[in-house]
Amino acid sequence: MVLPYPQTSKGYIDEKEVFKWVIGTFRLPLNYLDELTFAELGWLVENHLDQEQQHYEILAHVVSVGYARTQTKKKIKLFQEEKKHRPKTQKISKEERLQKLTELEDIFQ
Repeated sequence: MVLPYPQTSKGYIDEKEVFKWVIGTFRLPLNYLDELTFAELGWLVENHLDQEQQHYEILAHVVSVGYARTQTKKKIKLFQEEKKHRPKTQKISKEERLQKLTELEDIFQ
């Protein structure tokens, strides 16, 4: 994968844009600019692009489900698969809860 380093019109890496990435986009301290290698900067860019892609994929899914909802007038659940795999919770009595609480207090005292 060729990383999209910002380049000037002559083909050199644009230092101002790299500075904006490190300070603005990645929100790193200014001293990191001297310590980062181009490989590390590439990893940061790659991670940032992956996160943006995931964000926009989720957004596209939400918009498409919302559009389908307006067209069909039926209730559509966005994340049905997550509910199937969720473990069921068990209710405990007050005595069991107090016993577990005292056990935890004994451990942390």
